[in-house]
Amino acid sequence: MTAAPGWLITAAVEQEIQGIRAGVRARRAEASRHKNAWVGEWGETPVLLVRTGVGPQRARKGLAPFLPGPEFQGIVSTGYAGGLRDACRLGDILVPEEVRTIPPLPEVRLRPDPALREMVLERVRAGPWTVHTGPMVTTDRVIASSAEKIRLGLEYEATSVEMESAVIAELAEQAGVPFVVVRAVLDEASFCLPDILDVFRWYRKKQFGRLIPYVVSHPRKLLELLGLFQRTRRATRVLNDLFLAHLLDGLAEIGKGPACNGLKTGGRVL
Repeated sequence: MTAAPGWLITAAVEQEIQGIRAGVRARRAEASRHKNAWVGEWGETPVLLVRTGVGPQRARKGLAPFLPGPEFQGIVSTGYAGGLRDACRLGDILVPEEVRTIPPLPEVRLRPDPALREMVLERVRAGPWTVHTGPMVTTDRVIASSAEKIRLGLEYEATSVEMESAVIAELAEQAGVPFVVVRAVLDEASFCLPDILDVFRWYRKKQFGRLIPYVVSHPRKLLELLGLFQRTRRATRVLNDLFLAHLLDGLAEIGKGPACNGLKTGGRVL
């Protein structure tokens, strides 16, 4: 494993991080004793990629072997998220000004590092994407229904929702490492996620002995699954294009230049 990784990029599931892993020519980080960690380089800048699994508990457990640890230049939480506002469309980029947990999770409310976030915003805006900067909430479960998304958006004045970033921000703050969140919208506020999480998990784990009989007896679930795959592919392409064509270059430049000295851990929201 590289002695002191420059950047830690973390995501919940394979699809969110696979393209980045290929771009930095990553190999498994055997020394970490973590089966879902890889090390690579972007130019001369070391990159550590960690797949944590879905949800706040898995995010905390997945990053525990690395924080505190080497003197990372920063941590990037990436992956998919849901929109809580009508303006958030599939494939839009989210760079929130604040991340917070909501009950029943313990309260965490943090702002990303301003200099790091500003660099990310500059890079995103150089591309073809629409970017949203409003607050993001972290929940302990999938928010599937349109009605609940809209309610959360209004109650917490939030733009987006996901299940890991506030926990990752808390760990970064505890370790004294700057952090930023860069995610892509997978489902809009008006889109109700289908109840096919078990089907999706069976597919990802290639458990076809369970998947095929279920799909045969529930043909509508297959159509819902295919629709979700199409959304996932689009959001994945957006993340890959953003990181490989824009964002990794920016992270590498921060590591080489004096701007790195201006990075901070972010801050608690009072």
